[in-house]
Amino acid sequence: MPAITLANGFIMPHHQYMNYLINGHVVSVGLEILNKNIVPEKLKDWQVAYKMPLSGWGVYYLNLGNPKQLGDIWAAYKKIQIAIHGSNHFFYHINGGIAFLTKSFDIDNNNYNIIIGSHINVFFKFGLTFQQNISNKLILFSDLYFIHSSNGNYFEPNAGINIINLGVGMRFHQPINNYNLIENNVLRKEFPKYFSELSINAGRKALPNIMSRNFFIGSVLVNSVFRPNFKNAFDAGLDIFYDSSVKTKMIFAEISDYNADNFYRLGFHLGYEPQFGKTAIAIQMGVYFFDKLNDEGYFYHRVAIKQYCSKKIFLGVAVKTHFFKAEFIEWGIGYRFFSK
Repeated sequence: MPAITLANGFIMPHHQYMNYLINGHVVSVGLEILNKNIVPEKLKDWQVAYKMPLSGWGVYYLNLGNPKQLGDIWAAYKKIQIAIHGSNHFFYHINGGIAFLTKSFDIDNNNYNIIIGSHINVFFKFGLTFQQNISNKLILFSDLYFIHSSNGNYFEPNAGINIINLGVGMRFHQPINNYNLIENNVLRKEFPKYFSELSINAGRKALPNIMSRNFFIGSVLVNSVFRPNFKNAFDAGLDIFYDSSVKTKMIFAEISDYNADNFYRLGFHLGYEPQFGKTAIAIQMGVYFFDKLNDEGYFYHRVAIKQYCSKKIFLGVAVKTHFFKAEFIEWGIGYRFFSK
């Protein structure tokens, strides 16, 4: 089902120095191809549990209102749209993908753009939708959403671009019949309610004022998960982080008494993991209980996507942050054990 959106919005200057780069409104247009399985016998379990969500792919163009320093964003993303409490009119949607920024920081040609130092960045779009069926074939809708694009601190600078947008659009629609015939069977389906996971992750991070290189960073995560129902899960676990940039940071801070312990941080986290079949989204908040340098505060956060390749093996990608400041992007592989 194709959908088209036109939107207008503004960049949120989450740092004061960003104000001079904001010269106008953000104008955007999007095109999405969404799938809704209209054959009840072929519905996936998670589609039934979430009351027939829409999923698919989209492309998005944003004119940032400053063609000289900021340029434009071209993005491609995966989308899922879910009804709020089974409503036919109100929805929330989650979108994630990759973006190309036409004007990034360049020390020689664009040194006024101190927001993003890379052309290739991640792209996230979260929002709410109100829609109204005009006929069996046509839907009109309005979106309010938050957009974020940055490089996950792979390159400096990396303040990121945050946008609030309000849009209108239309989508062609195909109705579904006999949905209630299979809903109860799926919601009674057996699934493991308790399990543990071990994942190994790695990435690279940049430091402020060092634009010629980045540093290896890795983590090991041990997680225990409780899944009370088909759609939701909650987790708690331990994190071990290794950060090779610590020595460089201590040299800049003129701290000379470093040793091997300074490269490691240990933390404990709690999280929520909505389940979408073989895909899970983990939203976690943690606190360091061992961090000798302690230059980024006691609290950390992680938003991750886990894709299960089998009942035991999964791949993951995550953004680890300290509140709204990204530290690095984690790429990892994990193993599920102790499942019952």
